[in-house]
Amino acid sequence: MKETVIKYSSEEDNRSPIDKEIDYFSDYKKRLIQFIISSCAYKSGYYKRAKHNLNANEILAICKEISRIEIFIYDLELLKKEDISVSSHIYNKHIN
Repeated sequence: MKETVIKYSSEEDNRSPIDKEIDYFSDYKKRLIQFIISSCAYKSGYYKRAKHNLNANEILAICKEISRIEIFIYDLELLKKEDISVSSHIYNKHIN
């Protein structure tokens, strides 16, 4: 299985760690959505890769993971604002 390595240009290396995390999780969410589409929508002979037959529980688990990722991305974007009240809210939500 070939792994894709995401490379950033030298300008993007100066980005904050939060921006890098947002990009990582956005890409992960996009790949999960593509996995669901390729696994469920195409016939096995049509699509070149091996088709994974997902049952309803597996699709539901992936959809829950996607929604958790969206919430996490939203929280990271709130952290970029550097507001003390928002930061304390996120800290209490995830840590406590």
